[in-house]
Amino acid sequence: MREICLDIETTGLEPKNGDKIVEIACVELFNKTKTGKFFHSYINPRRDVPEEAFRIHGLSTDFLKDKPFFDHIADKFLSFIGNDPVIIHNASFDTKFLNHELKNLNRPILDMSKIIDSLILARKKFPGSPCSLDALCKRFAIDLGKRKKHGALIDTELLCDVYIELMGGAQTGFSFDQQVGNDSNNFNQTIDQKNNFSSNSKFISNQNHPATNQNLNGNLTNLSNHQSFSNSENHNSKNHLNSSLDSSTNSFDPQFSTNTLNPQALTHSFNLQAPSNHHQTNFPLRTFTLTDAELQQHQDFILKNFKNNLWNY
Repeated sequence: MREICLDIETTGLEPKNGDKIVEIACVELFNKTKTGKFFHSYINPRRDVPEEAFRIHGLSTDFLKDKPFFDHIADKFLSFIGNDPVIIHNASFDTKFLNHELKNLNRPILDMSKIIDSLILARKKFPGSPCSLDALCKRFAIDLGKRKKHGALIDTELLCDVYIELMGGAQTGFSFDQQVGNDSNNFNQTIDQKNNFSSNSKFISNQNHPATNQNLNGNLTNLSNHQSFSNSENHNSKNHLNSSLDSSTNSFDPQFSTNTLNPQALTHSFNLQAPSNHHQTNFPLRTFTLTDAELQQHQDFILKNFKNNLWNY
């Protein structure tokens, strides 16, 4: 969705008292991201700039005397904002100046239903806290280094950053992100299932090695028969089981299979292994492998979604 951030600088506080706009700036957002398009103009107010106003924005009477009148830029300004929402910080101040000038030129005034006041948004989000543009920039760690004085274009750029943070961040609503998210979730789910399957099973039989299956099943039976032994007898049975399991694991490479042993019994058997002379527990080798199809799926996912930005995602 297209949105416009807007800010103005003026000679004072009240257009009905003769105060005028001296600078106007608009910056375009699309889906909460700055597009780089903007409208900016200094404006000759046809009057002197008071010292108080000059100290705020630094725009002098001499600087503005050769700039266009508001009459000259009004149509370009209206064309740029179009019918899209306009974000303004303390919108009541800016809109009273803009609508005053537009009425004097018999131009349509701003549609107030399209105006979003970021000051109101900030006060709702942070009740009781300072909500000036400076305070919000500090809250969101937005760099204020370029802002020596108030300027419409600089302040509009800062307003864009603040508004994006108030709304929860940039790049919402892109179909690309949604597609990447779906593909990524599916791929991660596949890998997670493999990891869970491997860690829970501990050791997985191979249908092409019936002798190995028989040895392992026999060891598990021996384990259950020895559970009622004394501590010393239990220690002997554990040593016997460990040696049998070690010899069995060397007879084949573990692979993923739907024909699995009892995970609970296997986990229990590994927990019973005796420590070595170095006080470390020796566990049988567990190998994790990806099939060619899974590897290809991962490569296709990367190329499909990040082929234009491989090193920055």
